[in-house]
Amino acid sequence: MQMTKDTHQPSAKALSWTRYWRSGFQNTCFFADKAFSVESDWQAYFSTAATGTKIIDLATGNGAVAWIAAAVARDSNRDVAIVGVDFADINPGDVATVDAELLPRVTFVGSTDLAELPFSDAEFDFASSQFGFEYAQESAALLELKRVLKPGGKVRFLIHASEGAVHEASTQRLRRARLMLESGQIIPLLEELAKASSNGSAPRITKVQKRISAKVDLVGRKFKQLPADDLVFELCREAKMFVTAVGQVPAAELSARVRYLAEEVRAYTLRLNAMQQAARNAGQMQGMCQSADVLGFTLSNYEAYYVDNQQVGWIFLSQIP
Repeated sequence: MQMTKDTHQPSAKALSWTRYWRSGFQNTCFFADKAFSVESDWQAYFSTAATGTKIIDLATGNGAVAWIAAAVARDSNRDVAIVGVDFADINPGDVATVDAELLPRVTFVGSTDLAELPFSDAEFDFASSQFGFEYAQESAALLELKRVLKPGGKVRFLIHASEGAVHEASTQRLRRARLMLESGQIIPLLEELAKASSNGSAPRITKVQKRISAKVDLVGRKFKQLPADDLVFELCREAKMFVTAVGQVPAAELSARVRYLAEEVRAYTLRLNAMQQAARNAGQMQGMCQSADVLGFTLSNYEAYYVDNQQVGWIFLSQIP
């Protein structure tokens, strides 16, 4: 398996996803602020992978789909090689919570553009991607995928749907994140508290602490069931810690932490903007099928994917003749 590639300076987008995956999150499957599982569908797809099969999971993140493939291979006692690639600098083995038996079954390759895969021609039998392939440059990524797939190679992607439930959830998350940056909201209040702490102004510190506590309580009432990976959840938790840390933690450390949180919000909004831009409508999915077949795939088609009667994406299917 050829795995050489040129090093490059990561983009702001790649860095934003690196921050996300290194935080330990498994995937970006959510709608109505609730996570959902597509495990059974991926299990069915990988169940036909015989011993000796090679699988490539594109835009793998922390390996949500790759680990499913590994579990199916283990449980069916089949020797299957699985490779997960991602544009971000990933290391799922260090942060993902998975069965230790699965760790040696998957190889992860980070900092990899889907249009420049570091593998030999005709190397893989199966290709998968969950809310990831659509972020790549479509034609170049499809052409590169065709190169690394064997004749008869199968493709199954789950792709973001514009105006679908996941798209709507990301819109709401983006609004909440932006809200936290507005005047009088959590980030500006934390900046004010760090400044007051640095100046040693006790009356000012007390006043800002009270404002932060009141704001956190208000946000908690407004968003009662925040998902674990929503940035507002982290900001509220951090804000509570800040209120009690003043006087116990050096002001310089508080200021540095506030800067980090502000950067986190910027990275978060960058990811959500990218997600919304990557989402496809039916016409775009039809165009993707046509492009795939022109580039040498065959039988390319798509269908809406629903969870609890709500569309959360599109399933794209294709194969190599």
